[in-house]
Amino acid sequence: MGCSEKVKIPADKPFIFLEGEGREHTVIEWGAHAGADVVVRPAATITGDSATFTVHANNFTVRWISFKVRGGRAVCRLNTFQHEDIWTRQAVVALVAGDRSSFYGCAFLGFQDTLSDLLGCHYFRDCYIEGAIDFIFGCAQSIYERCTLFVLKNTVPGFVTAQGRAAPGDLGGFVFNGCSVVGEGKAYLGRAWGDYMNSFIRRAISSSSIVLQSMTLDCKESTKCRRSLEEGRPRVLAISGVRAANGPPIFS
Repeated sequence: MGCSEKVKIPADKPFIFLEGEGREHTVIEWGAHAGADVVVRPAATITGDSATFTVHANNFTVRWISFKVRGGRAVCRLNTFQHEDIWTRQAVVALVAGDRSSFYGCAFLGFQDTLSDLLGCHYFRDCYIEGAIDFIFGCAQSIYERCTLFVLKNTVPGFVTAQGRAAPGDLGGFVFNGCSVVGEGKAYLGRAWGDYMNSFIRRAISSSSIVLQSMTLDCKESTKCRRSLEEGRPRVLAISGVRAANGPPIFS
């Protein structure tokens, strides 16, 4: 069962439960991207507005549904801070901005900026998330448990996470517990998107051919990032017990 439309759940619709017939069978997809309709509707150029599925409501639960960008990598172009001069078209699959949202057995299928884990406390369990560049990003306070993170092939290595915690008092952070990092491309586990990025990866199974290193602190993406490094602001990507599949620890 497929659904080709853009879905938005507003903040005044809390306590919604969505259930599909399995993520292989129930798919919500749309083909927007951050550069869509730039002349007719300038607001559509905002990355978040490209999302196939958006939820602002609190206490939202979904299971066994796939969320997809139609066309996948065909609607995206290279966007890393090493190549900031290249025009890009990010395409968000899902934007989660409500508090106490949870996803069970879902799939998020995109290329760049796949999952906007924007605001609130969220829980993802047994989910499949794929992409090549910043494919889990945002400022939320979230736990990912027993999820599969699939790195798609790209012309340059990308990043699995881009955590956006902006201030030391912010509660945002990503925790990955018992997840698998696999795929066909190469990527860093994370990069500093916010001045105080905060991610913790525990007991993950990873392919050493996929993960280049824990993270990068290269700050070519912005003068703000460079300034924060010069001022000694911390960026934390803690890693514990990450193992290669059928091999020794990569990070311990």
